Amino acid sequence: MNRKFCAFVVLLAASSSSIAACSGKDVLQNPNGRYLLPHDGPKRNPNDCCSFIGDNDFPLLGFMPMPSANVMDNMAVADNPSCINYSAFQLYKDAGFNYVTPCYTREGFQTPDVHKSMKICNDLKLGYLVNDPVFKGDSLNGTVQPLSVEEYKTQMETKWYFNEPCFAGLSVKDEPTLKDFDMLGNISNALLEVDPSKLMFCTILPSYAPDEMLQIEEYRKTMSHWEAYQRYTEDYITKTNSQIVSFDYYLNHVFKMPIEGVYSEDFLLNLSYFASICKTYNIDYWAYAAAYGHGGRAQYTSEELKWIVNTQLAFGAKGMVYYTYWSIIPGYKMADWINPTRSGLVTGNGIPHDTYFIIKDINKNIHAIEEILKPSEFVCVAQYGDKKLNISPDVEVNTYSPIYNISGGDALVGIFNNNNKKVFYIINNSINCGIKTFKVSLTSKKNIHLLNSSIDKNIDDSYCASFNLSAGEAVLMEVE
Repeated sequence: MNRKFCAFVVLLAASSSSIAACSGKDVLQNPNGRYLLPHDGPKRNPNDCCSFIGDNDFPLLGFMPMPSANVMDNMAVADNPSCINYSAFQLYKDAGFNYVTPCYTREGFQTPDVHKSMKICNDLKLGYLVNDPVFKGDSLNGTVQPLSVEEYKTQMETKWYFNEPCFAGLSVKDEPTLKDFDMLGNISNALLEVDPSKLMFCTILPSYAPDEMLQIEEYRKTMSHWEAYQRYTEDYITKTNSQIVSFDYYLNHVFKMPIEGVYSEDFLLNLSYFASICKTYNIDYWAYAAAYGHGGRAQYTSEELKWIVNTQLAFGAKGMVYYTYWSIIPGYKMADWINPTRSGLVTGNGIPHDTYFIIKDINKNIHAIEEILKPSEFVCVAQYGDKKLNISPDVEVNTYSPIYNISGGDALVGIFNNNNKKVFYIINNSINCGIKTFKVSLTSKKNIHLLNSSIDKNIDDSYCASFNLSAGEAVLMEVE
């Protein structure tokens, strides 16, 4: 079903707004007490949250990582041994991850486990997003009473982990509903006052979530589901003023099959929307890839995972989250929990699954290009070849100078600006075609730099560049 984008109406400041100082940074304060940075103001760099994370390091997060000895009911078996040790965290870092957010624990927050985890992260120089039940705030079932901005601020000022070098921010309520946003706004505003550099990491629901899960019934009285979902997303951004917005869209959750022949219109519609809305509000978005095959869903192939991750990078994602790193499988017996065909990147007994090495290779490619891709500003996408995906006209162009044509196979191209250079992220837009030799023809002679984990090549004063890409693989092309 074809759906058109609604116009984005950005209301960032009320008439009586005033400038208020917030821990040394000026922010816009509106009458209801929420702090909103002007969308045309300087962009906050989420990587400022931790000294271990460089300005252009690409955020890579395995959700969820190493569990403690006791974990929340229905998230995994309760009698597993503690996996909080150096070797487990080193294995995590070796896969290219630079951020950690902990598993839910049975009691919610086990201080000795957090101390141990953060000590290891300090030594290994990993950014740590603390999962503290005080800041999980569940406004639906009342397990944690939502607090005011001042009450959250008081709580933060007493937390020992704010002084840890690895502390990067708070991992708050996962997949919140519309009714949770006021509470999350209070947490975010308190964090802005205590330390505006720290992240509030929160993954909002995907567009395929039903109305009752999103709690958008009031919007649905006058809107389509897609229009109401856009309001849900924009409400999150404006009410929380987070430095990032993250959403978890899983193709194998929706279709329970390989993506060839689907290339989900809805998936691409989501990417188009987040690319547009985050450009409007001048913030980053972190995307998800499902690295598991439990619940009767299809396990992604290597080609599918590469295509999913690279496509999201082409649409301007500035962080990548994989669910799940450790095998945290609800409702399964121990035999399933350690079964590689149902596992995340690492099985329940700590053994790397084949997917671990696939993601390690994908992350290696991201780190190879991050110095260029991370600071580059998303512009649009273009497609070349016979296969054309259904992408919103809001973000797609037919061609973009200085590219005249790309031949040799189907290509999806993310287009970026980086100072005086054009950056093109070129993907082999297939998951089953094998290796293709692509040729990029330019409108005039340019200096070209080709880069990925296996290519680092300069081509001076040329009309064209050629390179090989396997299915789903990508190369970054910088043109000056």
